[in-house]
Amino acid sequence: MQTKQIVQANANVIRVTKISPGDVYKRFEESSYSNSTFYGIVKNVHNDGENTVIEALEFKKSYSSLDINYKIFTNNTEDLAIFPATLEEMQIEVDGIEEKKKKEIKDKYEEIKKLEAEIDDVRKIRSGELMQGLKEMSYKELGQAEYDQKKLEASQL
Repeated sequence: MQTKQIVQANANVIRVTKISPGDVYKRFEESSYSNSTFYGIVKNVHNDGENTVIEALEFKKSYSSLDINYKIFTNNTEDLAIFPATLEEMQIEVDGIEEKKKKEIKDKYEEIKKLEAEIDDVRKIRSGELMQGLKEMSYKELGQAEYDQKKLEASQL
């Protein structure tokens, strides 16, 4: 059974009657990998009497980010089905994305600082600057029997 047959008998029909710059819409796309919901903002509408072109900025939520694309629909666009969207719907889609992106930037900044410190260490090694303050560590060498004896004495204290 097709979706159309399930819905058609019970649903209200929505027809877009006018489209102009600033309108928000949603569009659904089906592919072999997944189904997606796109939200769009109409940037311009061009019509010369025979040809119509709609310029839009579209986005879809993808994991913790937005995929944003510039989209053009023309007379040759097959099966263009767009539906009205509310500002609230669009807001729900983008909620939380900004905070996630700020966290990603902070994480990347920390990674960059670490890499810069590593580069600084490499430069110091190459220039000999890091080698100037080197010294051998102090140590005392013991035989195994002597070490075992000292360990035994320390445990009896």
